[in-house]
Amino acid sequence: MIDLFDVAWPETELEHVERFLADADSEGVTWEAKADDKRSPLRPDSIRKAVCGFANQIGGYLILGARKSDDGGWELPGLRITADEPDVWIGQVLRGLRPTPRFAVKTWVRSEGRAAAVILVEPVAEPPCMTPQGRVYERVTGETLPVDDPALLDRLFRQGADARARIAALAPRAAERALEGSGWTFQKSVGISVALAPLGRETEDISSRLFTQETRQSMVEATWSLMLGLRPNGQPDGGVSSKQRQDSHAVLIDFAEHRHWDANEKLIGTDRSTWLTQANWDGTVAASLTLSDADVADGPQPEDIIAALWKAVTPLCGRLGGYGPCQLSVLIAVTKTTQDVARGAVVHAGGRLPPEDSLYAHMPATTQIGRIVDLDEPKENVLGSIGRETRRAAGDIQDES
Repeated sequence: MIDLFDVAWPETELEHVERFLADADSEGVTWEAKADDKRSPLRPDSIRKAVCGFANQIGGYLILGARKSDDGGWELPGLRITADEPDVWIGQVLRGLRPTPRFAVKTWVRSEGRAAAVILVEPVAEPPCMTPQGRVYERVTGETLPVDDPALLDRLFRQGADARARIAALAPRAAERALEGSGWTFQKSVGISVALAPLGRETEDISSRLFTQETRQSMVEATWSLMLGLRPNGQPDGGVSSKQRQDSHAVLIDFAEHRHWDANEKLIGTDRSTWLTQANWDGTVAASLTLSDADVADGPQPEDIIAALWKAVTPLCGRLGGYGPCQLSVLIAVTKTTQDVARGAVVHAGGRLPPEDSLYAHMPATTQIGRIVDLDEPKENVLGSIGRETRRAAGDIQDES
């Protein structure tokens, strides 16, 4: 978003708005002014219409309380707002839009109970944005127009559908990469990964946020959060390693393989686990847990693991600038054969089957589950639904009629 007032948005003050209006000519594509008329205060529907128009285009700034003066310039007398907190009132007005675009509000008290405000509006990640009456508007140079042309409406709906299709493809791939990142894909008994692909992005320059010390530290903290307090005292990065590639950054904690033999030197169990968090240049984030057979037997239920992985990556998604609805992708991979696996010229030793009395033993080789979720903490109803789908895959419960 451009800085309309020649300063960054956080530093914008009333004096910057007044200076801008003093030199402004006609309203443009990225800004509009609204004020009370002589007969009545500015109506909420007028505010929503203007914001809707920006949200369906490239975003913009709505200046409330500004109007054309008699000499052809601009003045800023402010609005007659009776609410005690104008910014709260504005937020309530804008939340009537569907979907509600991301916005920020700055307000200033003027004389005689009037208030001036500027609303920064970002384009919606999934157009079209609609008013409560179901109207769609679009901002053009100097005015906000209703979108009545079926072709234009179709274009907006297609943009929204394309955005959904994009994240629907990105999330499963991120989940796969998070399992591959453990480094022992073919020896595992069970691998579980959770990925989030956000619909909205604050910037397309993800790499400037991805490969930073702050992001790495956030990933370290997220990975240790999966270990339920097992972090070594006095060792900020103890046991943690990083993997950086051109398009991804991963942090993992790997408990190396330990094999158990019986008196006849027969392999009866293997202990190994890897916890991993990963952030990718495309804005997706993921976390995974890879387990050997002995750890599967004593491990928590799938939905408990999924909840922990989901909770760990949620703040990482925000750190990369993701917002809005997200595609959640859950991948459960189960070893079904102990035979060696050949990939090109490399032969990988086969994994060990999960214990027969475990839920995983009755699941297919891969189970993929997808949901559209908010970028927030895991919701109990969503986790419950995923848990039921997991048990359905294992044959524990039948399809619901």
